[in-house]
Order: sequence, then structure tokens, then C-alpha cells
Amino acid sequence: MIEAAFRPVRPFYGARSIELFPGVVLYVVNMLPVAQASGKQNAVTLPHAGETTSIAYCGRGLAHCRFSRRHNTTVHAGSTVALHSNSEQQASVTLENFRGVVVSCEARAYNEADGCLSRFGVTGVAMASLVAPKDSCCHLETGTAIAHIAAEIENMAREGDVEYCRLKAIELLLVALRASRQQGLLSADASMQARRLRIALRAQEVMMRDLTRALTISEVAQECGASATVLKEAFKEAFGIPLYSWYRLYRMQRAGDLLLERGGVSIASIAAEVGYANPSKFSHAFTACMGMTPRLWRQRANPAET
Repeated sequence: MIEAAFRPVRPFYGARSIELFPGVVLYVVNMLPVAQASGKQNAVTLPHAGETTSIAYCGRGLAHCRFSRRHNTTVHAGSTVALHSNSEQQASVTLENFRGVVVSCEARAYNEADGCLSRFGVTGVAMASLVAPKDSCCHLETGTAIAHIAAEIENMAREGDVEYCRLKAIELLLVALRASRQQGLLSADASMQARRLRIALRAQEVMMRDLTRALTISEVAQECGASATVLKEAFKEAFGIPLYSWYRLYRMQRAGDLLLERGGVSIASIAAEVGYANPSKFSHAFTACMGMTPRLWRQRANPAET
């Protein structure tokens, strides 16, 4: 058995790592929003050197992937990417307000002598195929599969269950490999598929930019340089959820954070911060998304206020 334990990624608050197998490191990250950081860092750079392939799932926030010779990319909430670096093409991954997981595999992880992945069908050849030689990263269309795996990893990491995290990390890698085989490689070329993905990611960026202003689908489409129909189709393809549903859920989740962060601020003020001028409509939308009224949401976390 490989003895291992989770350790903090210093000097950052909210990130832990563990070497699951020789050459395989799992990062479990749950960063505080900037408003809650209280002076702590809200960005951290993960090492990604040598012959390394990583799968990164972003549940919240952003992951900025920088490559020494080629393009950079930003991973948005709900996205999964494969990243590759080698002796000629180094990479770094900087996380901001990030919640998600990263599984990083060095070349030695596939060696039969000291590696443990090959016996599960995760080989060096298979992992190398995730990213085309001319590229440094590849967006993977995994639907909700990796999101569910990431949630399980977060829960088990919190409990310190290393063995379960090993199993789920392997499952995550296998899902990524299966998704790559099914979709084919997403290159940086201006293919229709890549263009639609860029439209969806741009739309997500626009909607997250200023929540105090409620945007219409037509306004988002205009900023993305696409028709409303193409935008809605592209967004559903990329994230598996209708654009409007995602937008409303994101705003309600942010409202939920604000309700807990700012106990002395009125619900009407919180509603305005996520683009609702009418508190009654906000309360209805919040209840539909979060399963309880804003007042109950706040009271549940602060029972002394009841």
C-alpha cells in the first residue's frame, strides 16, 4: 500500500494536494471568493513541468493555463481540459477563485516498475493522445460525469479517505480518455465545433462579468458575435444546460454566497446585486433554484438569527 496524506499547497489557503501514486498528484482546491479571502491569496500556480499530462475540472472560478511557446487558454466554470507539457513546452496553471480538481500525471506514472496506472488501462500512449502534438491543451466534452466525480473527490478529501480518492481519480482519467475518443481532438483550428465552443465560453464570461445588470439572451448574443439561436445551441452543447437556466442558477448561487457573507445586508440589496430590482421575483427565482427562500437560506446558516 502507498502511504499518503493530504497536505496544503503553500502559501495558498484552500488548496490541498496528495501523491496518489508515484508521479500522480491530485489537487483538491476550494478557494474562497475574493470578498471572503481576508487578505489571503486567491491565486495559486500549480507546478506542471517535464513530461506531464493533467486533467483539470473547473467547478467555479477560472484556471489560466500558460504555455512557454504556444497559446494560453482559460478554463471556465463547468469545463474540463487536458493539458500537456514536455521538456520543450513548459506549462503553468494559475487558479483564481477556483473550486475543482486537477489530476497531474508525470511520465513515470506509466512505468510498469513503479507506476500503477497501466493496470487500469491508463497508459502513457493513451494519455498522450488526449492532446494533439501541435497543441498544448484540449477541451473535453464530458457532460456532467467529471463534475460528479469531482464532487465525490472533494467530499472524500475532506474526510481524508485517500483510497477512495485514488479510485475516483482513476475513474476521472478514464472518463477523460473515453470523452476524447468519442469527440475526436478539439484543435485550435477555426472549426465549426471550436467556434461554437468559443461562443459558449464567451457567453459565460459575459454573463459572469457584472451580475448587477440582468442581460437578455439577445444582448449576450450580440457581445458574442452570434445569433441568439446559435448562442443557445452552442451553450447547450458545451455545458449540457440551457443558457437561461445556467445564468439564473449562477446568479442564485452567487446570491446564496452573498446572503451568508453579508448577514446585515437586506435581501432586497442582495437581490439588486444579482440583477433583480423586484425582491419578490428574486425570492421566487431563488426558491426555485435553491430549494428554500432567501430568508430560510440565511437562517439555516445562522440559526441564532431566527
